[in-house]
Amino acid sequence: MERKLFDGWAAKEWFPACFAMVLLLLAVGLVFDSFDPTVQWEWFALWSQIFVGLASLVIAYVTLRHRSPKTVVPRLIRSIPLVVLGGFAMPAYNAVKTLINERPLWADPLLAQIDLALFGWLYFDAPSIFGNIYHIGWFAGVCGTLMAVGMRKASNKRTNLIIAYFFLWCVISPLVQLAIPAGGPIFYERLGYGSLFASRTYPQVVSVLADYLWAHYTAGAQGLSSGISAMPSLHIASSAWVALAWHRTMLFLPAVLFCVGMFLLSIGLGWHYAIDGIVGALLAIFSFWIARFVNRWMEPQTSPSNRI
Repeated sequence: MERKLFDGWAAKEWFPACFAMVLLLLAVGLVFDSFDPTVQWEWFALWSQIFVGLASLVIAYVTLRHRSPKTVVPRLIRSIPLVVLGGFAMPAYNAVKTLINERPLWADPLLAQIDLALFGWLYFDAPSIFGNIYHIGWFAGVCGTLMAVGMRKASNKRTNLIIAYFFLWCVISPLVQLAIPAGGPIFYERLGYGSLFASRTYPQVVSVLADYLWAHYTAGAQGLSSGISAMPSLHIASSAWVALAWHRTMLFLPAVLFCVGMFLLSIGLGWHYAIDGIVGALLAIFSFWIARFVNRWMEPQTSPSNRI
């Protein structure tokens, strides 16, 4: 029973590499004094509540199907190490994102021109009803998939997905954000780049959140959600990771539609340029490729039949 209960924790598979990435991000925040534990641990509390809610939904679903919760509880326990480490990664990233904002956000005009050159258009306005759906849907999709990956039995695909997730959040995305700092169309005029997007209209919830982010940006303060960074879009990068996670399953097509929907909404709500999402999706694929390389390097004797 004990072996079955803890099968899939398998710390040696992915935990050392992922823990090192989270620790590095935390260290950067602490060294440069951009990590405020009082504020950032609110992220961990929110993260924990989300996963407790998701676990409750899973148990309720199993019960409604007239199956014993005992069939799923061991798998939920299996996901705990991944969920906990993911909860530490989020506030660490948030702190570093605030630190990156100490640099001028110079790339917005460049990104707007790239959009215009590639697509011949700069924006479209999404209906107001999608103002809340964008963030709530993203949280549900990404957090639900992360828990689902954690519930899977140990395999190379599971390990690759987990390493890719943390590499995406803790390494490659912060580096690109540091190299190409941008605010996004919704902040274009406030950043002093002109009225290119001045005629756009945003849902009230989007405007309120934008004002909140801008206030924290100009004050150099931290909050539950603070820091402005458009390139790359981590919303789209992590949505693309969701699609990768469900590859070769019956949920792959819905996952792809989820990713495409998030991409369109990121543009339609003014948070991102189209190129932000495209780069984010490519970074997700690159992260998975890096994860496969790292996994094969750590476990050179792994059976080829189990590789993805």
